[in-house]
Amino acid sequence: MKILAEISKKLSHSCITSYIFMSRLPDFTPHDLYQYVVNGISPYTGADLKAYKSLDAYQFFVAGWVTSVRYCCSDSGGNYLVMSQVHHSQALSAPKLKPWVVVKKDGTVLCGHCTCKGGLGEVCSHITALLYALESAVRHLEARSCTDGRRQWGLPQVKSGKDLFGEGSSIDFSNPAKRCSEQHPRQHPSSAGKSNVSLSTEAVEQFYRDLNNAAETPSKKSGLLRILPQYCHQFQPRILSLGLPPPLTELFNAQYRQVQQLNLYKSVKLPLMTLKSQRNRYLCPLTSKSTQFVSMHHHAETQSQGQSRLWHDLRAGRVTASRIKAVTRTDPSSPSKLLIGLICYPELCKFSSAATRHQVARQAYFDWASPQHQGLTVRDAGLHIHPAYPYFGASLDALTSCTCCGGGVLEVKCPHCAKDTGVLEATAKKHFCLVKTEIGLVLDKNHQYYYQVQAQLFVTGRNFCDFMLWSPTDCFVQRIFPDSEFMSEVIPKIKVFFQLGILPELLAKKHAWHGIQLITRRPKKSSCVSGLCSGSCVSFLYC
Repeated sequence: MKILAEISKKLSHSCITSYIFMSRLPDFTPHDLYQYVVNGISPYTGADLKAYKSLDAYQFFVAGWVTSVRYCCSDSGGNYLVMSQVHHSQALSAPKLKPWVVVKKDGTVLCGHCTCKGGLGEVCSHITALLYALESAVRHLEARSCTDGRRQWGLPQVKSGKDLFGEGSSIDFSNPAKRCSEQHPRQHPSSAGKSNVSLSTEAVEQFYRDLNNAAETPSKKSGLLRILPQYCHQFQPRILSLGLPPPLTELFNAQYRQVQQLNLYKSVKLPLMTLKSQRNRYLCPLTSKSTQFVSMHHHAETQSQGQSRLWHDLRAGRVTASRIKAVTRTDPSSPSKLLIGLICYPELCKFSSAATRHQVARQAYFDWASPQHQGLTVRDAGLHIHPAYPYFGASLDALTSCTCCGGGVLEVKCPHCAKDTGVLEATAKKHFCLVKTEIGLVLDKNHQYYYQVQAQLFVTGRNFCDFMLWSPTDCFVQRIFPDSEFMSEVIPKIKVFFQLGILPELLAKKHAWHGIQLITRRPKKSSCVSGLCSGSCVSFLYC
């Protein structure tokens, strides 16, 4: 290598040309390049080169980093010494590297060297970039016509002293590969004589029919049919065919954002009238003759509750049973913004728990109740919406039914304070949901759980609710019946809160528009042990 380096320095300018003459290049092909870089053997160490990574140096050549290509050949024309200058891959401002290779007339690469550290191993990315430049010159030599004369090969050379930076308006930001392809376009066989054959309308329609009949179920049919008007109806999402009421969040109108909050509260009767005028759209599925059919699918689609997107969409903007007490206690003239956020944006406060605990608590109830009730069944329940009050709903833990008592509701609570002590010992703690009476322990009527149970019975129209407190050591079950007098006082308060607090947010998104963070805190510990609570334990810790 030292000898060749000294020879290249002593070569006179007469034998080194700055332009490669096409007629005197060796017969170098991509196979010769690969044979040297990957399968080549070092003439000094006898080891295989196997420089697979160096094959990526094609990007160096395409980007124009190979400059000042020169060569000389022996008197007999058997060997060629090809030299160039190549930019550093990671330091463009550093002096250019000077790789060189010795190539035989038949294209065999004898050896190579570069002034970089990797060049000491006789192959590097810069040597490979030089070989790519040589291969490109030979390839374009074969495409010359008989009238072509001598020309500069490869990309235009970068003149010495030219800055590698400049004003943005003077820089060509196009893809280097595209520029290279434009300068050296590939020759394609002539397409003259070919004629475009057009299909008749009947043939196209027959093709669509055959495509449609190729599979029975829409999920297995071609996606092309989804954009054809005569076939796209069969790909309609199943959820749209159930006739479910649209989410209340669709009441939003950007024009209400320009209305002052006070004026919006005073003129809120107008949006309420608008809501009533759209009764056929929002309430028709709940009040028509097909109520039972729609409700069945509506509940089935939301049984997974927190895992269901539809469950979150239908809950948004509706006062659910778990929020009843908070709604009745807030000031209607200045409602709680946090409460409005919990109701209008339920996705911001999600809750998840282990499914195994859910099954344990339900199984405990079934084992306790099945000996006392004939044909007892316990099944999942989704979101229920009251037909007469579209803004009032309830998500149940489960629905029960038996031949002796009829249909009922199951509500299971797992207070965190009873996790270690048990339910009976937890009754001695302050603010516990159970109180002692003459008949024993009962659910406190001033507790939120009682509000939630009565709201669930009112929305579903069920005969009773089995309220269950579960802990790993013991359980408490109380059967609660509907309290019409209690709900007659609650319903008007819900309506006023919806009118003054929820509806302005649905129409104008006042709180979201002003950047108020509606939900800013979450409990570190959940008050639910088993995970059966329908979101009521997410924001408050009762025990």
